[in-house]
Amino acid sequence: MYRIKKFEIRASEIADYLNEQLVGNDFIITSPHSIRTYKSSEHSSMEVNRSRSQILIISDHPVPVDLCTGYIISQNPDLDLAYILREFFSTAPINQIHSSAMISEEARIGRNVMVGAHTIIGPDVTIGDNTKIFHNVVINGLVHIGKFCVIKDGAVIGSEGWGFIDDEDGIPFHPPQLGLISIEDRVWIGSNSTIERGMIEETVIHADVKIDDLVHVGAGSHLGQKSKLTAGVVVASHVTIGENVYIAPNAVIREELNIDDDVVIGMGAVVINNLTSGNRYVGNPARLIRKKKRQTDDEKDTVS
Repeated sequence: MYRIKKFEIRASEIADYLNEQLVGNDFIITSPHSIRTYKSSEHSSMEVNRSRSQILIISDHPVPVDLCTGYIISQNPDLDLAYILREFFSTAPINQIHSSAMISEEARIGRNVMVGAHTIIGPDVTIGDNTKIFHNVVINGLVHIGKFCVIKDGAVIGSEGWGFIDDEDGIPFHPPQLGLISIEDRVWIGSNSTIERGMIEETVIHADVKIDDLVHVGAGSHLGQKSKLTAGVVVASHVTIGENVYIAPNAVIREELNIDDDVVIGMGAVVINNLTSGNRYVGNPARLIRKKKRQTDDEKDTVS
């Protein structure tokens, strides 16, 4: 997606950009690197020239002077480094529609939308402004996508839900899948992920949800705002996930469950029961390992 760009900037300019103070000497930086390249996790992140004698570290605590030329104290080093990379050291792709993309004339495409090579967009699709859709994506059926979304290579949105029903003879019958898929603003959908539509139920992905690669979201499921589904997660049909939920890689959630707000689900967990707000769950079947902290009377008085 983003491409690294050649750029020279002074350490003092980075400090000014972050509205923080540079401790040490000023010098020119030409490229960014992770602190993990040099020393294991003593500081959260860093911005560095390739010469070991010219290093600027962004840290949440003071740094020994023999380790670097200068440092900046940050409350959130990883976030500040991300802002620096976006502002100074990367270029975003140009929003344009590739000549090999197949877009129905009936589809409604907003302004400044990017559509990659060999992507297919059906007639009942609506795409909001400034959304980026990369290569080999298929979007079909009644699908509404909001603004500033990112859909990575190979994703399939609007595929037929599983939805098989046994007929009178016990033969699986697949009814029409006509439900709406609603994807709100600033949603990220990873490579080779699938979002299914239901028979008549809506599948809803609320604003600011982030979905990693190789994730499956079943028909009729609802994902709450700011939730994060990491690689390999499987959400079966008609699951309701609350806000700010974090699901670690390869977790599986059974159909027709409710996952409350602020839940954390551990790696490889198999969820077969409803999960309550603010708690952490791991294992197969998923079990509670940490309850949310309850406020004391003093803390309640302080908050009020």
